[in-house]
Amino acid sequence: MKRNWIGIDAHKEYCEIAVLNGKGILIMRLNIKTNERDIVDAILKIKGERYIVIEESSIAHWLYLTLKPYANKIVICDPKVNKWIHADEIKDDKVDCFKLADLYRMGRISEVYHTDAEDLYIIHRLVTHYDRLIQNSTRAMNRIKAQYSSSGIFVKGTGVYNPDKKDNYLKKVTSHELQQVINNYGDQLNLYRKQQREIVMRLRNLSKKYPCIKKIRTIPGLGFIQTITIFAIVMTPDRFKSKSKRNRYAGLSTVAKGSGGKVYKSYASRGGNHMLKNVLLDAATTCIHRYKDNYFGRRYKEHLKRGLSEQAAKRTIAREIFHTAIGVWKSNTKFSPDIHDEHRRRMSMS
Repeated sequence: MKRNWIGIDAHKEYCEIAVLNGKGILIMRLNIKTNERDIVDAILKIKGERYIVIEESSIAHWLYLTLKPYANKIVICDPKVNKWIHADEIKDDKVDCFKLADLYRMGRISEVYHTDAEDLYIIHRLVTHYDRLIQNSTRAMNRIKAQYSSSGIFVKGTGVYNPDKKDNYLKKVTSHELQQVINNYGDQLNLYRKQQREIVMRLRNLSKKYPCIKKIRTIPGLGFIQTITIFAIVMTPDRFKSKSKRNRYAGLSTVAKGSGGKVYKSYASRGGNHMLKNVLLDAATTCIHRYKDNYFGRRYKEHLKRGLSEQAAKRTIAREIFHTAIGVWKSNTKFSPDIHDEHRRRMSMS
C-alpha cells in the first residue's frame, strides 16, 4: 500500500493540506474549513497509508484527537525547530504545509508529545494556566511598586501587596487617580492569587488518581507544584530514550559547537521546556540552601569540591533531580538516598 505524507497548516477558519508521495512529489492539495466533518472527509479522500504532521498550536490537540483514528501515525511538531519554515522569507500557507509534509517524509520533524488520556491533558492545561497566573501576578506586583516609584515612594518587601495593609501605603500617594490605578492592580493581583488557590485545589484532587505523584514528591526539593509540573509536562516516564534527550528537553544540556573534531564553543543550553527547566532549577536551589538536610544539597558540595562552578553544579543537581524523578516514577517507589547511591555506582561501572 502506498504511503502518503500529509502536512496540515491549520488555522481557526481553514486548513491547508498538502499530500506528498514517497518521492516527495505533491499529489494532492486541499483547502477546507476547520470543522470536524470537513477535515475527516478530506483525510478519507487520501487513499493508502496516512502519515500526518501538524504544527503545535491552540487547535493542534483537537486535530490530533480528531484525526488519529484515520491515520497510520499522526505527530505534532515544534514550529520553532522547523527553521526551513519558521525563518523562511517566503511565508505562505500552501508552501508551509508542503514543507511540513516533506520534513516529515525525511524524518526531520521534532515531535511534541500529546496524550489521548483526557485526565492527563486536563492536568497539563491546568498546570500551564497556573504558570500563566504566576507570571501575571508577578507583573501586577511589579506594576504596583512602579506606580509608587513614579510618585517618589520606594516601597520594599511584600507588605504593599497585603489587602489589610494597603491603606497604610496608599495614604502616602497624594493623587486620587494614581491611588485608583494602584487599587486596580491590587484587585488584579488578588484575583490571580484566588485563581491560583482554586487551581491548586483542583490539581490536588486530580492527582489522587496517580499514586506516582506522591512518590515523586518524596525527592528533596520538590513540593506539590514542582512535582505536578514535572508530571504534567513529561506525562510518561518512558517518553525519552536516553538521559541526554531528557536533558535537552529540560533545557539543562550543554551545547558544544565545533568543526574538524575540535570544540570551539561550549555553553549551557538556552532552549528546552522553560516551565520544566525553571521547576528543576528551583528544586536544585532549595536543596542547595538546605544542603545539610538533604541528599542533593550534599551532592552540590561534592561537585564544588571537584572543581565545578556554582552555576554548573546547580545545573548538575537539577539534572540529577530530574533523572531521579523519572526513576522513582518508573519504579513507583519512594526516594531513598541509599538506593540512589547504589544505582549511581552501578551506572558508573557499566
